[in-house]
Amino acid sequence: MPTKIALSICIPTFGRPECVERSLANYQKIIDELHCRSEVQVCISDNNQDGITKGIVERFMPSLTIKYHQNDGNLGYDRNSLNSMLMADGEYIHLTSDENLFTAEALGSILERIRKGDLEMLISTDQSKHIVRELNGMTSITGEELFQYTLEKHLECCFFIPMKNEVFQRKRLHEIRDELEATEAIMTAIMVHEAIFIYCAAKAKTIQLEPRPFSEDTTNVAKMKKIYLQSQHVLLVHHNHYFLIKACMEHGFITKDTFISFRYAFRNYLVNDLVKARTKVHPSIAESECRKMREHLAFLKDEIDSLDRPAMDLSIRLLLIPWLPYHWIYQASQAGRKAMGKERPNQCRAPEKGETNTIDYLSATKKVM
Repeated sequence: MPTKIALSICIPTFGRPECVERSLANYQKIIDELHCRSEVQVCISDNNQDGITKGIVERFMPSLTIKYHQNDGNLGYDRNSLNSMLMADGEYIHLTSDENLFTAEALGSILERIRKGDLEMLISTDQSKHIVRELNGMTSITGEELFQYTLEKHLECCFFIPMKNEVFQRKRLHEIRDELEATEAIMTAIMVHEAIFIYCAAKAKTIQLEPRPFSEDTTNVAKMKKIYLQSQHVLLVHHNHYFLIKACMEHGFITKDTFISFRYAFRNYLVNDLVKARTKVHPSIAESECRKMREHLAFLKDEIDSLDRPAMDLSIRLLLIPWLPYHWIYQASQAGRKAMGKERPNQCRAPEKGETNTIDYLSATKKVM
């Protein structure tokens, strides 16, 4: 009788064949090392049609258990991610980027937990600003405890868990497939994985915590040097994120009380994050960027309680005055990092001719505003 696939590693990709090649070579190495080919499946959903990634994947098929699908067009991040997970045959799913490189220790630990037969959900608490290191002293937590923890102790999280930090049961995905596919606020948010995480966490009686990272940090340096327009950041982290969480409440993934707690945390976090975003806006594009940010935040007047709005409205108005030199704050911090030898790529600059925003490749077929 063939061994049942325990884990499906699901990878959405678009136009990064070199990342896919490096990733598959890494999986081949660690799966051979652990002798677990029959237990691990790699599922790749490809938004590109040039055939380059397909050719690379075919080279690895004799040595890995791979499912590959080339989409008819660029379906966007959410649909591509969901497709990769729906391809899975494993009892558990791990959604990850084509850039992330698994470690043998992490894969071995995940498989060992699965073999014990009592795993509902697993979250890595290491190398993540979204789940602070205080949780590293714990081995498990309930979904409700995790929700309350992220809202009360770590407000910048507000449920936002990186996809590379989760392992969940495949059956949970299929329980909400119809709701996911039918909800525009989820399928155009560029974070469909968060809705799945919220549902799985709410359903799990026990969420196991892994103190080690699942994958090595392989941030694409070339990508980090590209422009990251802050209006897109506001659209993604505030507008899209808010309505995704609201949709989760409307579908019963979380309770209304939990959503009210989220809205309170969201309100507090928004202004703080907007300050950081505003300092990265170059003066040459400040007028257009501030206009777009105002448009993305217009939903607040209907969603935030009237008693809380005056102070928030005043803060947003002051932050989005185009001619105020907030970028000096960012430049000063860059100078400080340079003096300490920790300089980062400059994000406070004007886009070069023909340069696209770093998250444009994630955009759904519905154009990002």
